[in-house]
Amino acid sequence: GGGAAMDAFGEPETKVRSAHARELEEELEAARREAVRLRAEQGAYTGAIQIENFCLPNPGGGANLIDEGEFNLVPGGCYGLIGRNGKGKSTLLRALAARRIGNIPASVTMHYVSQDVDMDQYATMQPVEVVLEADLERALLLEQNKELEALESPTAEQSVLLQRVIEQLALIEADTAPDRALRLLTNLG
Repeated sequence: GGGAAMDAFGEPETKVRSAHARELEEELEAARREAVRLRAEQGAYTGAIQIENFCLPNPGGGANLIDEGEFNLVPGGCYGLIGRNGKGKSTLLRALAARRIGNIPASVTMHYVSQDVDMDQYATMQPVEVVLEADLERALLLEQNKELEALESPTAEQSVLLQRVIEQLALIEADTAPDRALRLLTNLG
């Protein structure tokens, strides 16, 4: 027969676990949106990130997955996590992206791609569209641009904001995003 439903942590889903997973997903989305907003206002964060003396709770209960952990991420570095299944790699990445551990500047954009994706929501989309949808900064700027352009009599402040949005879209090369997404997918094989 069919097994029990699994949650975002790969554990059997319960009401408590399900609520915890939803809460974490909401935190991840809120952190992404805030980072995009701050990046637009302040520019990209370019400094090192130092995470000191953190604990990573076990989402399934029991002993912490990590006690008194620390690490540094420097610009231009390439990092990997290696470990056996169930040892907390995904949990660590999810906690970092949600800003649950460490003193990560709010303007740092972090992208966490879950290994447990409900593909039903993407069933009618082409792979390029899925990649483009993941670019939150571009999506938010395009939405804001559409709203501002639709105004019949924009205020001076709205006109200035529209110009800033247009400049930011040019800076991130939003118009070439579909081609870049296609190249990315092609290079993945």
